[in-house]
Amino acid sequence: GNNVISPDGERELFNVADFYYVDDAYFSILGIPVVEGTPFSEEHSIADDILISRKFADMLVLNNGWDDGIPGHSVQITEHHNKGQSSRISGIFPDLIIGTISNSDIRPSVFFYLPREAFVRSLEENPGYPFLVLIKTVPGSHENITLKMTDIFNSAMLRGEARVESLALVQSNAYHPVEAFRNSIYAGVIIVLIITLMGLLGYLNEEIIRQRKSLAIRKINGATTFGIVKIFVFGLAGLAIPFIIAGLAGAWFLATKWMEGFLVQISLKWWIFALTGAAILVMTGMAALINSIRAVNANPVDALHYE
Repeated sequence: GNNVISPDGERELFNVADFYYVDDAYFSILGIPVVEGTPFSEEHSIADDILISRKFADMLVLNNGWDDGIPGHSVQITEHHNKGQSSRISGIFPDLIIGTISNSDIRPSVFFYLPREAFVRSLEENPGYPFLVLIKTVPGSHENITLKMTDIFNSAMLRGEARVESLALVQSNAYHPVEAFRNSIYAGVIIVLIITLMGLLGYLNEEIIRQRKSLAIRKINGATTFGIVKIFVFGLAGLAIPFIIAGLAGAWFLATKWMEGFLVQISLKWWIFALTGAAILVMTGMAALINSIRAVNANPVDALHYE
C-alpha cells in the first residue's frame, strides 16, 4: 500500500490498498459500479486518473474538509507522485472486500488509470513485465476454456509463460478452510444427535424398567394408556426443555463469536434456533411416546411377577 499526502504536502494522512494500474474495461468486466463521478474511459480519462473507494472518499472529507464533492479533486499518493504532482479523482466505487470475508483488508482502496496501449507498450519494451488480462466468458463456452486460453496466450506471448486461472475457482479455493470447518460442524452435529438419541433411548429403557411395577399397578387400577403415556412424555419434556434452551443459547453465542471473524455477516434469525429446539423436542417426545406405549401395552401381570 501507499500513503495519501495532505494538500499542503507536509503530512501523510492515511494508508491505502493500492491496486495500481487498470484500463477502462476493468470495472465493467468485474461488475464494480461507480456510484459517484465517472468511470474510466478512453475518451475522458488520462493516465494516472484514479478511482477511489467510498471509505477513501470519507477519509478525504474527514481530513481535508472537502464537503463540495470528491470527484474532480486531486490527491498526491506516495510512490506515484513527487512533490507537486497529483492525480485527479475520476469517481468513487463502493468499498470492496479485499481478500476474503474472513480475512479482509479493511483499508481504503485506489485504482490508477492506464490506457490499454500503454500496457502493450510496456510489454513490448520489457517482456518480463507482469500484468493481468481479464477475460469474461459466457455460459456454453468451450468446456476446456482454461486450457484453450493458456495455449492461445502462450502462442502469442513473447516468453510463452502465461498462466490462466478461473476467478470463480480462485474465490472458491480461498474459502476452503471455512468450508471445511462448516462441514466438520455438520458432521459433529449429526454425531452428537445420534449419541443423544442413543442416550435418550437408554434413559427411557432404564426409567421404564425402574417404574414397571408402578405402571402395572396404574393399569390394573384402570389408568388409561393416554394417561400413563402423558406422565412419561411430560416428565421427559420437563427434563429436556431446560437443556435444550441452554444448548441453543450456547449455539447462538458460539455462532456469534465465529461470525465476528467475517467482514460480511448474516443476521442470526431467532426462528432458526426456535425451529431447531422444536425439532429436538419433537424427536425426544416421539422417542418417549413410542417407548412408553410399548411399556404400557405389556402384560402388567408379567411386570408384577418380575418384581
